[in-house]
Amino acid sequence: MYKFEKSVKYCRSLTKMISDIEIKFIERYQDKQSYKINKKKLRVVINYILANCFNLYLNGESKGIISLNNKSYDSHIGNGKKTKSAVSFRYFSKVKDLLIDEGYIEIQCGEFVPNEYCESYIKLTKYIKDNFKDTAGTSRPEFTDNSIILRKNGKDKEFRSNKYVKNILNNIRNLNILFESNTIKYPKKGVNYALRFNRIYNDSFEYGGRFYEQHSQVQSLRSCERLKLLINENKVTEVDFCSLHMALLYDLAEENMLNGFDPYKIDPCQLGLVDNLQTKKQLRSLAKLAILIVINSGKNSKPAITLKRKLEEDKNKNLSEQRYSLIPKDINLTSVIKEIKKRNPKVKKFFNSGIGLALQRKDSDIANQVMQYFVSRGIVIIPIHDSFIVEKQYENELIEVMKNSYKEVMGNNLNCRVEVK
Repeated sequence: MYKFEKSVKYCRSLTKMISDIEIKFIERYQDKQSYKINKKKLRVVINYILANCFNLYLNGESKGIISLNNKSYDSHIGNGKKTKSAVSFRYFSKVKDLLIDEGYIEIQCGEFVPNEYCESYIKLTKYIKDNFKDTAGTSRPEFTDNSIILRKNGKDKEFRSNKYVKNILNNIRNLNILFESNTIKYPKKGVNYALRFNRIYNDSFEYGGRFYEQHSQVQSLRSCERLKLLINENKVTEVDFCSLHMALLYDLAEENMLNGFDPYKIDPCQLGLVDNLQTKKQLRSLAKLAILIVINSGKNSKPAITLKRKLEEDKNKNLSEQRYSLIPKDINLTSVIKEIKKRNPKVKKFFNSGIGLALQRKDSDIANQVMQYFVSRGIVIIPIHDSFIVEKQYENELIEVMKNSYKEVMGNNLNCRVEVK
């Protein structure tokens, strides 16, 4: 889902709207403040909210994630360098309330969960969408570069530049430049996407490093929706690494994952579920989530509790959006974890080892190899973590490059399997 960015540049397309909100703000607060209104700070805040809302609108979406935590507005870290945030929380809080009262936006506050990032949501009203219609043909909002993020305990951290960082920065910038000079459309929504990617590492540059869209546009689409995209007016294909993290684990254990073996397969009858195709599909998806939680967990953690929370989050969504609609809320999740462990005894030494982020570094390095091949040839490629989207004409080439990149990073491609979605 789209996340509001504080690093947005001034959007000239919204000058009139920004000016109108500024006038309304002054009319409301001029005589109520114990301090003089700083118009420069005010405009920055109004632009921050409206420009992100406008970008959300241009993406064909109505809802995005926004921080209501005052501490998140103290400073900003871009490519490892910390700077004071230009977005004042004092003004943000008041502008937000004004926009709600004037009918521009609605806010849904997130539910606090200990040790978890609390997300709140901003929703565009029909009123603000109607206002945006007059500016829809103009240029998009621009954002300052933040290609590499190092994160610890959910917070961005400062870091020093070195040869590795400079190389990754150069690779990502070349990828983003390629997106700027090509078109990516979703005709069904009538949307032209302006994609920008970054790499997010966890704790250190040894962990994580996956490629994420800065505004979660294509990566947040369902698989069936992504295949409806057009790159430069041409149909696309998506090629996926099959069971990538399990393949990596089997390679690290120097074990062969036999051809046709599905590491996530669980018999529904073992859990008291109906044995049909849809239930099997959803149970496999739940098993995949379970094993990811298990390999990310430490020795003393309780993965069943984490899995339960994830299942509850899914159940709170609309029925059409649920991934596990056929899985009972009271299913024995401890049994799910036991079954998936029983299914994969050859890699049991990695369970509850916390190796998950190290695997992400492996898969992100494989992804980097794949993308650099196509970027160097001026061919648009969109990463979806374990899969890639290119124009249909490059399908066979992508399959070959994925296999070669896997071998280059892992030393062999014994357990490497790819499939066209």
